[in-house]
Amino acid sequence: MPFISISSQAGPANISYTGWGCQDAAHDLVAFMNALQLPPCHIMGLSMGARTAMQMSISYPERVLSLFLVSPIPIQEPEEVTQGRQEIYEVWTQAWTDPVNPDRETLTHAITGALQLAVNSASTPFIKAIVKTTMPYSLKQFCPGKFDQFHQATVEFFRQQGEDFTDKLSSIRCPVQLVYCGADVAYPKNHCEELLQALLDAGVDVDMEVVTDAPHFGTVTHAAE
Repeated sequence: MPFISISSQAGPANISYTGWGCQDAAHDLVAFMNALQLPPCHIMGLSMGARTAMQMSISYPERVLSLFLVSPIPIQEPEEVTQGRQEIYEVWTQAWTDPVNPDRETLTHAITGALQLAVNSASTPFIKAIVKTTMPYSLKQFCPGKFDQFHQATVEFFRQQGEDFTDKLSSIRCPVQLVYCGADVAYPKNHCEELLQALLDAGVDVDMEVVTDAPHFGTVTHAAE
């Protein structure tokens, strides 16, 4: 069966990010499937990717066979988490006083903040490889002149979700598996339980599992579980 995984990486480059949100991301994913002529797929989403996967199953239910959602972001983003994401954004942009040679130490501080959120500051060869691999992309796409899209993808995307989202959950036709990572420093378990209840109330076939010691990006540190 075809399977697609959606991570928490920002969307495609060189497009307007004004107002970009999960509906746009879901549309992008379906366009990707169309380009590859893929049949309906099993969709795995991590963090913001989980919200995109749910939106895809709402907007394009015929394209989704099932959803496997790890660390789904809450129906409404907590203000303190938004503040943390904003701080990471501000530290990153402060590093670019020189648009050609950004201050590497300041960039490292921003990355440290992101790793605190994602993996509870864990450091493994795999995590180091992820940072090393994604850094060139980040320097290219989140540099001066592109800070607006950086902010939209890493702060506003999360803040604009919620509100009428739960009213649309009844459009989901496929089974859903939620996975809550028990050591998530940003989102307590009650947020995932709230989503679980909203899906149940909408008549969705859904279950929830907990990986006790996993951070927000539990797929990175606790893949076996």
